[in-house]
Amino acid sequence: MGGKEPNYIITDQDPGILKAVPLVFKKARHRFCMWHIMKKVPTKYGVTREDYIVFIRKINTIIWDEDIEAAEFDARWEEIGEEHGLNNIDWFKEMFSKRNQWVMAHCRDLEMGASAMDQQRRTHKKLDNEDKHTSPKMDTHLALEADGAKVYTHKVFKEF
Repeated sequence: MGGKEPNYIITDQDPGILKAVPLVFKKARHRFCMWHIMKKVPTKYGVTREDYIVFIRKINTIIWDEDIEAAEFDARWEEIGEEHGLNNIDWFKEMFSKRNQWVMAHCRDLEMGASAMDQQRRTHKKLDNEDKHTSPKMDTHLALEADGAKVYTHKVFKEF
C-alpha cells in the first residue's frame, strides 16, 4: 500500500488477529467479515432445532438488507432474539454487542466499510444465483457424483 496504513481492515475474529490489528495499524478501523460470522450461525444456533429454517430466513433478512437502518436492525434483532431464544445464547449476545464491527446498518457511515460489505453482498448473491441456476462440472458419470451435484452447493460439491 505504498507505505500507507489502510483505513479499514476486514478479518475474521481470530484472537491473534484481534490483538495484532491495533498494534500494527494505529489508525485503521477493524471490521469483521460478515461471511465468516454467518458461517458460524448454524453451529451456534443449532441446525437440528425445529425452527432453524424459519430462524435463518429471518436473520438473513436483516443481516443482508442493504437498506435497513441501525434502529430498525436493533429492533428486529431483539424481536428475533425473543422469538428464537437468542438472548440465552452468549455468542449471539456478543455478536449483537459488536454489531458496529460487522452489521451494514451500523457501518454505513464508513465509506470503505460500506463498499467492502457491498462487495460481500454481491458475491453472496452471485454464488446463491450460481448454485440455484447452474450445475457444477462433474468429472465422472457416477450416480453418486450426479446426486451430489443436485444436493450440494458448488463449493461443497468440489470438496465432496
